[in-house]
Amino acid sequence: MDYVQLLLSFILPFLLNSVIFFDFLFILARPKTNIIPIPDWLVVYSAFVCALLSAIGLGIHLAAKGVSWTLKNKEDSDTYKVNRFFHGRFSHDLIYVPTPLFFFLLMIVEMGHPLGKTFSNPLSFLLIILGGLTGASAMTLLVWVNSSGYASLRPMLYFFSLILVSTALFIFNYSLKLNRLPWSLFFISAVAASTLTTACLSFNKFRRKLITRINTRLAGY
Repeated sequence: MDYVQLLLSFILPFLLNSVIFFDFLFILARPKTNIIPIPDWLVVYSAFVCALLSAIGLGIHLAAKGVSWTLKNKEDSDTYKVNRFFHGRFSHDLIYVPTPLFFFLLMIVEMGHPLGKTFSNPLSFLLIILGGLTGASAMTLLVWVNSSGYASLRPMLYFFSLILVSTALFIFNYSLKLNRLPWSLFFISAVAASTLTTACLSFNKFRRKLITRINTRLAGY
């Protein structure tokens, strides 16, 4: 297993889940409001299911990738085709779909547990910038590692757009103040940047040029 697979399969998921776990505890410790009529236990359980599905998808992907190394030059066999199915869209979608939902549910929890006071405008701008950089970088890294094509990026674009619309409905329907919701502000900025980046990467010419530039930089040219 190369270092990129080690980073994406073990180190980053462990660090990410650890941070999000403590974020849940930190947010749930705040006083509960009646703004969002959704019980905390339901949101937390749904987040647990998303994390579980993502972990299952990651395990399937790793196992299928390991098997694929033993099936070189056997592309015509049924075993190769079955393994290709699990190594391809099935395991990837099982990872990529629950993960943004996991973060979305954390935002729903925070909407019911806002900060007791508003935070400053400089902090708001910082959260927006960090969220934007995180979302754009995550999608760029995803495309670079997987060399995703338009067929896989288009559903992700629709999915991110759906999350943005759902978030906007929550904000406007319940008159939420984002200057009391730091995680939500960061998440919205990240999803907006991910949506814009995904839309740009859906163009083959732009995607190939970006991947080539990254590979060139990494090669030291």
